[in-house]
Amino acid sequence: MQRDMDLIRQLMIDISDENLDWDSLNPKEMYHLEMLVQKNYLTGVEVFPEYYRKLGPIRLTFDGHEFAETIRPKQTWQKIKTHLSEKGVGLTVDTIVKAAPSVIAALIK
Repeated sequence: MQRDMDLIRQLMIDISDENLDWDSLNPKEMYHLEMLVQKNYLTGVEVFPEYYRKLGPIRLTFDGHEFAETIRPKQTWQKIKTHLSEKGVGLTVDTIVKAAPSVIAALIK
């Protein structure tokens, strides 16, 4: 399965806003949630291909909140994706985190 950073963005925002319907997740969403757990952006849950198990309150970690807030604004998200594409750089969590400060600085000016 291919990683979908737009889906990751939406999941992060939905979790942050407490709007994720955990009981109606499809396998693709479960796969991406599992990656968020692996990246330590999500805590309180174990995610498996067909189901999840709550371990406590499901919430974003501090780094998860930081990442979610960086990519939350649609304009910022689109600019980050465009910037990385123009530079010929893949869209990964690490490249997004590294590109975000310069993209945000340009938006603020």
